[in-house]
Formats: sequence, C-alpha cells, structure tokens
Amino acid sequence: MTKSMGELIKERRLKLDLKQDELAAKVGINRNVLSSYESNRNIPPSIVLGKIADALKVSVDYLLGRTDDPYQIFINKEDDFSDQEQILLKKFMIETEELLRSKGDISEEKLSHVLEFMGWVFRKEAEEKNKSQS
Repeated sequence: MTKSMGELIKERRLKLDLKQDELAAKVGINRNVLSSYESNRNIPPSIVLGKIADALKVSVDYLLGRTDDPYQIFINKEDDFSDQEQILLKKFMIETEELLRSKGDISEEKLSHVLEFMGWVFRKEAEEKNKSQS
C-alpha cells in the first residue's frame, strides 16, 4: 500500500530526528499546520510543499509518492548514469547517511553538504567516463 503524503512527511521528519516545531520553523509555518499535513487533514500548497521537501532533503516527487527514492533530488535527469550506476549511487548515499547518522554528531546541514558533494562526485565521474568513450 502506498503511503500518504502526510505519512511520508512524518516518516522522514522522524528519520531526521526533527520535532514538529523544528520542521515547522524551518519551513516557516505553524506547528499546528504541519500537524494537519502529517495527519492528512490538509494538503500543503505547492510552495510550502517545496519548502518541506527542501527541509527534509527529499524531492517533491518523493513526498507526492511518485518515487520511492528520497535521494532522487541528488540525481538530475540530465545525468548520464546507467541504471547500474544509479543503483550504486543510491545505495552508497543511503549507507553513508545511515553511517553518519549513527555517529550522532553531524548536523543536518553538514549531512546535506556531504550528500550533495557525493552526487557531484558521481556526476563528474560519469562525465569523465563519457568523454573517454567518445
């Protein structure tokens, strides 16, 4: 069964160890409003949904249930990754995030930078590989 947007927001918020007050402050909304989104009583407007996705470090498509991949935000459609490379990148990013979170002493901002850098490194590798094959 597919999870609702509210369930996905709450699940990701809890994974990031954020309280409702903290996420609401990052997004610029009231905690009660966030609660209404998480309980599926209300649907966030698109601009708020984008801010929630940014704060949770996922794509809007993930929150809409259009993809099961929260890391899609780090892989652009223009990237020339094979299916195998995309799988490896996603697996690597998931394992790295879990490892860094298990240490417990990395901020969300630093974790986001690490994941963005990893995506950049993979893109550069793919570009170099494509150049050498041309």
